[in-house]
Amino acid sequence: MQKIVKKGIAVLLVVVLAVILQVQGFAVLGTLPYWESDSDWICRWGTSYRNIPMYAHINKMNANDRFYFTQGFDHAFIQWGATLNRSFSRTASTVADIRFYGGTKYQIDQTGIFNYAVGGELGLTNISTIPEGSWTYKNTTKTGRKITGVKGYVVDYLGRSIQNYKNTCAHEFGHALGWDGHTWDKNSVMYPTDGYDPLYLSNIDKRHLVQVYK
Repeated sequence: MQKIVKKGIAVLLVVVLAVILQVQGFAVLGTLPYWESDSDWICRWGTSYRNIPMYAHINKMNANDRFYFTQGFDHAFIQWGATLNRSFSRTASTVADIRFYGGTKYQIDQTGIFNYAVGGELGLTNISTIPEGSWTYKNTTKTGRKITGVKGYVVDYLGRSIQNYKNTCAHEFGHALGWDGHTWDKNSVMYPTDGYDPLYLSNIDKRHLVQVYK
């Protein structure tokens, strides 16, 4: 009887500790076979691709016919949708969990949505997250965060082609889905430097994010 009681107490302590770790965001989420990012974070909307919002608010704020903002996100939806087995669409709702704004630097600043002036970047994505736990990759620990909302922008610059904008939108939408940081592979959409503008996701782009969704 005494052994059974001790075993029961030990099991209870393990359960309590697991709950505490979960609440504090230190739960062990699993082991990752790949790590393709220069960041130690990886984010996700939930344990399944079904947790990812299907609709994104894509707000083009100017009438420039050569600003291929909506076309860029339509392309991004197809690329990441096929990768994550999820259908993405645009919505007019301004309270959507994913919101992107496109226009000149002045137009984006005038929205007041972003609390800093737009710099020289082509696009930027802000992700709101809460702690979810940690992942193990080889002998290292990576931070897992759960996404609660996304807002970002793409800047209208003269001289950029439709391929440039498709690449930028696919890159920023990748961040919105949980791809934190950037890859060092120039043939990947998640490479950070302008001038390398692949239209299609590489295996590196895909496998880094797919591994955290089921």
